[in-house]
Amino acid sequence: MSAHDLFAPLKRLEFADSEVERILARAGRSRPRRRIHALALAAVALAALVGLSLPAGRAGLADAIERFFAGGPPPGERIVGSEVPRWLVELDAAEGARVIARSGEERLIAYRAPSGAVCFDLGDRVGLCSPYRDVDSLFEGRPVLPLGPTHRDQAGRWVLWGVALDSVDRVRLEFAGDHSSTVAVSNGFILRVAPDLEPRLLVALDAEGRVLARIDVRERFEGRPVGP
Repeated sequence: MSAHDLFAPLKRLEFADSEVERILARAGRSRPRRRIHALALAAVALAALVGLSLPAGRAGLADAIERFFAGGPPPGERIVGSEVPRWLVELDAAEGARVIARSGEERLIAYRAPSGAVCFDLGDRVGLCSPYRDVDSLFEGRPVLPLGPTHRDQAGRWVLWGVALDSVDRVRLEFAGDHSSTVAVSNGFILRVAPDLEPRLLVALDAEGRVLARIDVRERFEGRPVGP
């Protein structure tokens, strides 16, 4: 069995409560210590055991996220001083960690785990580490990877995260009816969704407004509580 076949079930990352077991997650933890799910840890350890190698020729990749997956540094702004989360220091992964998206108090952090795995921290609630060493395996051939929603903010809005290739300039979340919400993308994005809206499609756009991908997000919000 190939490494790709072995981890194929982990590609469908939606972060519904029933799906947390598929990834490295820490849900509802209290600072500074995170609760790491044993099954997810096993997946990352197994990825190291099967020896996923760096594909030949990947070092010269032009896209920032592809370079990160291929062994390079993550894109984004460096985290310094008091902004460095204590758990990241305890994990011995603070050096090289980057913020790739911000929205109010929320931060999407990209970092490399001591095992070498590519990881994304989705605020204070959930994080994931991918066993894959190439973007296509996790992104399923699309230029954008939506993650979540993970929780609701103080205003009762669901928080939807995402990671994107350099070609994505902005994303538009389309709701039932004529409503939509658009945010700029710099390899990452954070969208807040009012509880009375019904998200339908996440649309990735380039700098000229061309549609790069359309992703159905209805299942991600099914069964979520309504109202603040």
